[in-house]
Amino acid sequence: MSSGSLSTWDSARTERIKRLRAAHQALAGTAPGRRWVTEELNQALILRLASEFQGFARDLHDEAGVFVAGRLAPGNPQLQDVLQLPYTVNRKLNQGNADPGTLGNDFGLFGLVLWTALQARYPARAKGWNQKLSALNMARNGIVHDDGAKIARVQADGWPLTLQSVDRWKSALDGLTQGIDGSWEGILNLSTGHSPGEGGGMSTLPAVGSHVRVQWGFDTVEGEVVDAYDSGFGKRVVVSVILEGSDEPVTATFRAEAVELAA
Repeated sequence: MSSGSLSTWDSARTERIKRLRAAHQALAGTAPGRRWVTEELNQALILRLASEFQGFARDLHDEAGVFVAGRLAPGNPQLQDVLQLPYTVNRKLNQGNADPGTLGNDFGLFGLVLWTALQARYPARAKGWNQKLSALNMARNGIVHDDGAKIARVQADGWPLTLQSVDRWKSALDGLTQGIDGSWEGILNLSTGHSPGEGGGMSTLPAVGSHVRVQWGFDTVEGEVVDAYDSGFGKRVVVSVILEGSDEPVTATFRAEAVELAA
């Protein structure tokens, strides 16, 4: 099951990069002053590319945390918020660049050795992704901090600050986002013992009014479906249950895979 983060990378994030690239092509040329415009747009594209990738990585990390917390405390949103804190409080993606070390640290919070997993799954590509991501972030830092030494180093390594380099980086990031997303189920299996499509739950959405069974803390309870929809991050089922000792129904949202039809 692909993540919502990958879908956003393939759509909205890529579209923003394409729009800036189109502006580059419209303004670039050999007339006086155009060379300066081209250089500025090259730098803007590099910053946009690094920014969008960092957004993808942070979004995927958030998705993983939400899923893990939902598995550990179904029907308890307050506890779910608390359970997500260890994954986000010291998250380096909130403080620095999305470089290989940052990704390894943050996804390691879920027990995943990211680059080892990528090397095992994509042996012909993982090392190149790592090197290209490092070069992109060095270029980004050189531009942001006006650090000529960093820019000279990345250029010496074969990455001039040109549109062609931007296209090479974008191609590498397209592969890397899919590769990290391919580790999605591995992240969740390590953290919860379950993947999004695993278990005896539903692969399709139940009808409103269906009688279902869900996990509630350490117990299993039965309830009635009051809504069902696709959130963009997976199928969701809203269930109304009456808990022991209560006269009023309680409504909670579950992943479809965590819901079973009751007899």
